Amino acid sequence: MRYGLAPQFAPVATSQTLFFLEGNFRNAGVLGIVGAGGVGFELEERIRIFAFDQAAFIILLYMVAVAALDSLSRWLRNRLA
Repeated sequence: MRYGLAPQFAPVATSQTLFFLEGNFRNAGVLGIVGAGGVGFELEERIRIFAFDQAAFIILLYMVAVAALDSLSRWLRNRLA
């Protein structure tokens, strides 16, 4: 199993796991804005009280986190392929 099944299964399983992780991370921001809490809730709260400098910082950090997750995911998929 170690030499026959694992080398074929590991890249596919890792790719699917990372795909769902990326999707869930992006969806968390949207769900928070509509009332589910988390990062989106903090963003919506800052916009509501007109603290646009803090809202811009939250958006910037969220974009950096998404980019870092995408880069890590791409690197890991290329390494396993």
